[in-house]
Amino acid sequence: MRAPREPAVAAVFTQGSVLRHVIVMTLTSGAGLMAVFLVDVLSMFYISFAQRDDWRAAVSLMSKAMFFPYAVNLGLMVGLGTVVSVAVGSGDRSLARRYAATGLVVTALVGLIISLGALPWRVDILRLFGAQGEALEVASRLLALTLPVNVLLSVGMGCASIVRAWGDPQRAMLVSVAGAIATAIADPVFIFGLRQGVDGVGWAIIVARIVFVAVALWAAVGVHDAVAAPRLPRRSDIAPFAAVAVPAIATNLALPFADWFVTRTIWQFGVAASAAAGVYDRIMPFAFSLVIALSGAIGPIVGQNFGAGAFARVRLAFLHSLMLAAGYGVAVWLVVSAGAPLLVHAFGLSGGAATFFAFLCRYATLTWVFVGCMLVANAMFNTLGRAYVATLFTWGRATLGTIPFVLLGVAYGGAQFAMIGIAVAALLFALTAVLTADRLTRRLRRGSSTTDAAAFEPRGTLDVPIVLAADQ
Repeated sequence: MRAPREPAVAAVFTQGSVLRHVIVMTLTSGAGLMAVFLVDVLSMFYISFAQRDDWRAAVSLMSKAMFFPYAVNLGLMVGLGTVVSVAVGSGDRSLARRYAATGLVVTALVGLIISLGALPWRVDILRLFGAQGEALEVASRLLALTLPVNVLLSVGMGCASIVRAWGDPQRAMLVSVAGAIATAIADPVFIFGLRQGVDGVGWAIIVARIVFVAVALWAAVGVHDAVAAPRLPRRSDIAPFAAVAVPAIATNLALPFADWFVTRTIWQFGVAASAAAGVYDRIMPFAFSLVIALSGAIGPIVGQNFGAGAFARVRLAFLHSLMLAAGYGVAVWLVVSAGAPLLVHAFGLSGGAATFFAFLCRYATLTWVFVGCMLVANAMFNTLGRAYVATLFTWGRATLGTIPFVLLGVAYGGAQFAMIGIAVAALLFALTAVLTADRLTRRLRRGSSTTDAAAFEPRGTLDVPIVLAADQ
């Protein structure tokens, strides 16, 4: 005889204004991301006091090398948040807690394997980016400090995703803010107070990861009791999680691949160009943190309404998110473009580094507007059982939309022309992705799509991933 379900949990995103939910989730998630990215900017700012391009390049290289494990963590987080939010939307608390436990166990194991596996190969990984000299040596030391604590980041991200899936964006934001505050305090302490120099960035990251995972576990387990007791994961629980997480990981790995290719190419133009790109790469995530947050924030909203069969609200979430992403992106592009001279002065850039950095601010920043719209479309694909569509679009942009344009740009106009080509390609891929997501949400609203909430019915059987993959 089947055991009775636990009492249904309130699916808060299935009621009230969809636009309000999107804005609140974006602002709370964005505040956390802003805090994290602001600390990254401050770290680069502190290092800039040394007036050493090789240190700037080393910090940038460390971040780029961490893109791969972070992309995997992010994909696991998307899968975890999706299955939990849909279970919450269907009213099954027991299933939501079980999915959360399974997802966290898998996430921790994967994070640990990546950390231990990459550590001995960190110098070779950095050389793949074209790193050399002092920048290579410093970046290797930073990776030796930060790679082992990747498992803490993966578990913390998973817990934050669970908290968002339960409709508590405020505490999910608190998780990110706590980690950012810890970094903001630890950075100057280690860099200046303990005289660790550039290595202080790595020690500060370790402190931040410990604080991050502690607050995340408190929110998910202590406050919401949203995670069942850990145990060996059932195959039937892993299946729906993996059906979203695996394509999401594949999708997220496209960005590190494209970034690797661009970074390696830029190294051909010397340390100054790489330092300028490193500063730019720290500023842009902060400037566009609300767009990045938006693509993750709408997942629980779409998931709960999808699980409840409220397909009209799913489409509204998509349209509102798209308008917010485009409007905010254009506004930030205008601000960053106008403020380029001030940023050059603030980070002490000069000569070729200053020229290249100013160009990136004025022209390459437009790429982020198109990427933001594409992220919204990908969020819809991931949550609505079409995750492999997001994978195809993202890898298409990372290969066809990057490699030919970079090579042609370098051949005929240098790195600056390559950046313009990448922006044009981003526009084309974003437009196609948005139109495809629009078609999917229209079909859902008409009730003619083969994808429906029954795909996530709390049965725990292997037909879940089959349905998920049927029409991507």
